[in-house]
Amino acid sequence: MQQKYEIIPFNERMPMQCVLHKLGYIEPHIHDYFEIDLVLTGNLRAVSEGQTYNLGVEDIIAFNAHSLHELRGKDCILICVQFEQSLFEKTLPSPTRPHFFCNSAIQKNNPAFDSIRRLIARIAKNNTELQIGYVLHNWALIYELMNVLYNNFRINGSHSQEAQNHRYATRMTEISKIMREHYTENFSLSTLADMLYLSAPYLSRFFDQQFGMSFSAYLTQLRINHALNELLNTSKNIEEISADSGFPNSHAFVSAFKREFGVLPSVYRRQNKQDDDEHSPTVPVVEYHDYMEGLAKYLAEDITRPVPVNAISCSVKFDSAVKTKRLRHTWKNVMCVTSAADLLLGDLQSVIARIQKEIKFNYVKFNGILSDDIHIYNETSSGEPIYNFVYVDKILNFLKSVNLKPFIQLS
Repeated sequence: MQQKYEIIPFNERMPMQCVLHKLGYIEPHIHDYFEIDLVLTGNLRAVSEGQTYNLGVEDIIAFNAHSLHELRGKDCILICVQFEQSLFEKTLPSPTRPHFFCNSAIQKNNPAFDSIRRLIARIAKNNTELQIGYVLHNWALIYELMNVLYNNFRINGSHSQEAQNHRYATRMTEISKIMREHYTENFSLSTLADMLYLSAPYLSRFFDQQFGMSFSAYLTQLRINHALNELLNTSKNIEEISADSGFPNSHAFVSAFKREFGVLPSVYRRQNKQDDDEHSPTVPVVEYHDYMEGLAKYLAEDITRPVPVNAISCSVKFDSAVKTKRLRHTWKNVMCVTSAADLLLGDLQSVIARIQKEIKFNYVKFNGILSDDIHIYNETSSGEPIYNFVYVDKILNFLKSVNLKPFIQLS
């Protein structure tokens, strides 16, 4: 079965999208974001991870990041909300990368689906009206949606399975991040393999198995996405767009673009060029349509009510004549991080650096320094040991740069 890895470049301020789909057929594909769909009209046939599901009006189905799925609709209109899977990793406790099963065609009696319907309706309304502060409101709604999913639809898998999923997902996220930073350069599979301390043949197989496409196909898709944005939103010529997007020459760009869209870039620009006075909002606008009237009943209860607060009064008495001593803030002595591998994440390093600037802890406690994620030990084909301390050095160098002493738990 042919499958496609789909890349959606989320805006840095708002890593989510909400779109209204009139669905025909979407071929088997994989993407690195979490997706949840609400059927407004018609019928939807979804194939996910080898299972087929038939959904009707008001049914909900979700797809985990990096899961293969296809969709086929009959007179089907649906609201699709997509957001970065990494939001779960950045926000939630163990498991680091949770998986979910959320399908109202199967879990018919779960009352949490009504909460999801209301949240999707509010997200659609918010991105239709685009009132002042809608970006902040989007953040609030996405975190509320994440909370409902985490508490009602999370899969409690085995620890080993979660660890394996996390390793693969972490590597895929790292690969995506590196390639998004370097796709405009003369970038090769060997270059990426060197940056990841992996062999090129292994990395090539990893792309085929986990991304469902080759390294070169993924790189071309990144470049096409960048070129498409410049094609529609700038007045640059084809040669300039080709160079900006990382293509070796304009002929390579035109050939790749025609394979993807079936027409030349110049023709596509004439057909789809936006007016100069139009500006794309932070989040793609959900156009109003009669179909959205079906969401009205879920918005009826969307009334902000003041939260009742019970007043508490207390008094504190102290004797000023008693000799006092300085209060020692022992809580500032040690901070904790789950595992050594987490200390390699750029987002966590930024948070720790800010904490050190404002609070200044003395130690950081973590475990897993000898785990597979750190790649200290490997073996050749003949069984000879290979030791690699690159990641250990990176962790210790970072801790030294922020004046933190390692408190390592060997467990």
